[in-house]
Amino acid sequence: MYLPLGVYGVRTAEEGLVLSPECANLDSSSLLDENGFMDLLTPSFLPYEMEPATRSPSDGGSWSLSDLEPVSTSTASSDFPDSYLLPMNDLTLLRAMLRIATRLNADKVWELTAVSSFNLGTGPPAELLPPTWQPTTSQLLVPHHPLVDLLPWPTCRDRLISIMSLPLEARPPPARDELALVNFTYDMEDGAEGMRIWGDDPYDETSWEVGQVVFERWWFIFDRSVIERSNHWRQLRGAAPLRLVAA
Repeated sequence: MYLPLGVYGVRTAEEGLVLSPECANLDSSSLLDENGFMDLLTPSFLPYEMEPATRSPSDGGSWSLSDLEPVSTSTASSDFPDSYLLPMNDLTLLRAMLRIATRLNADKVWELTAVSSFNLGTGPPAELLPPTWQPTTSQLLVPHHPLVDLLPWPTCRDRLISIMSLPLEARPPPARDELALVNFTYDMEDGAEGMRIWGDDPYDETSWEVGQVVFERWWFIFDRSVIERSNHWRQLRGAAPLRLVAA
């Protein structure tokens, strides 16, 4: 049986609980913090479990706080000891990409026919950008979709621009499609094995992790250093190293 102490609600006497004198005389202002808001983080608002009854209201007694013991918070019997940690990787990635797109003046990044702001002459001055996001020569000279500009690795951006500039039949199989960049975006946003960003600074290229789905289909655009760094993050979270799966 559970009783939320912070609410100080009680059951009727017929149900076996009555209001103790301590609760009956409580001033509601005691539940408010110094700013006048109810403090939901104090221990009194945690669920408590009633000990087996040793007397009943018919005996003339009333329940007091000493009759209550906290519910165990031990995770020993839990199959998911880390269930309190629920990272939203796809949302973190989306938020980071929108932040970067805004900084690059890539306001049409979600349009299929969009062209990079660096090709249109509307991109920000390179010296105002973090080093890894400063445009390469290919980004300045070769027309491409602004999605490419959001990747944190200059050599990867150059490879993707070069591949997407080839005729369809000359491209690697995953890129041999008019909607190749759309598929690349889907793979990046894969909730389990897309791309991840660790920490709160998306402009730190070392905080980006390439997932298995992205690597398996787009391995040809990544440097060895990107893969090694990704495997470092994967090892920390207990995931297997990136690998190529034979077709």
